[in-house]
Amino acid sequence: MAASGFERRYLILRLAESAGSFLLLIAGFIVLGATGNPTLGLLLMGAGFLIRIVLSRYTRRLVVEAAQKSYVDSGGSRWWYDSRTGQVAQAALRPAPQFDGPYAGREDAERAPEIARQRAAAWNAEDD
Repeated sequence: MAASGFERRYLILRLAESAGSFLLLIAGFIVLGATGNPTLGLLLMGAGFLIRIVLSRYTRRLVVEAAQKSYVDSGGSRWWYDSRTGQVAQAALRPAPQFDGPYAGREDAERAPEIARQRAAAWNAEDD
């Protein structure tokens, strides 16, 4: 079975993340022990940690984008209300912190402030 483009990129990123950071860490330890040069050894180890952090974040983003694309391609979508602009947007996953939702349809997302006020009033009534 042939790997998809996503699977190939994911595997390459994971391999680069693991092998690259591991090799730089080992090289840093070797340089540190063999030469006694702490600056170069620590720089190599720091580069290994940096590679791991950057590539793991990119890998996570790739997985989220693939999940969202898969969800939308299968006919699913959700609507979100942007509290900063008052606009609605369609996406599978929450696009940013200022988005409220998800809502089942565009009409519900456009009524988000009204729905939020109604829910807040209901919760306040329960507390009383």
